[in-house]
Parts: sequence; C-alpha cells; structure tokens
Amino acid sequence: RQPGIDLADGKVVMNTSYPESLAPVIRYTTDGTEPTAESAAYTGPFDAAGISQVRAAVFLGDKHSVTSILYTDKK
Repeated sequence: RQPGIDLADGKVVMNTSYPESLAPVIRYTTDGTEPTAESAAYTGPFDAAGISQVRAAVFLGDKHSVTSILYTDKK
C-alpha cells in the first residue's frame, strides 16, 4: 500500500492505511531520490516552499511499499 501524500495550505501532508500495531514508518525525500530506511521519517506536516518533488514510502521492518510521488508548484 502506498502512503497518502498531499499538499494542503502550502504544507506536505502524509498518511498511511497500515494499522499502528504494525508500526509503519513513512520515510521521504525531497531531492527526487527513492526513499530508503535511512531517509527522513515523517513526523507531521512540513512546509512545501522551495520543494519541487516529494517521494514517500511506508516501511514495515525491512519491507517497504511502492513509492508515492507528489509534485509541487515550486516557483
């Protein structure tokens, strides 16, 4: 399952449909690279200013989901 990723009020917002009991971790990048187990962990909405692309994946232990990509309107 891909993570949900959206742009709301100038902020990047992510979520997952995995239950908390599985301890899912959304990891993301803002430089166009594929998220890895070492990428930043999503902890809450963040400012999209200056970011043209966000990639996110849900990690469950050593497995991860297909990556979701959000393109912003970077000016």
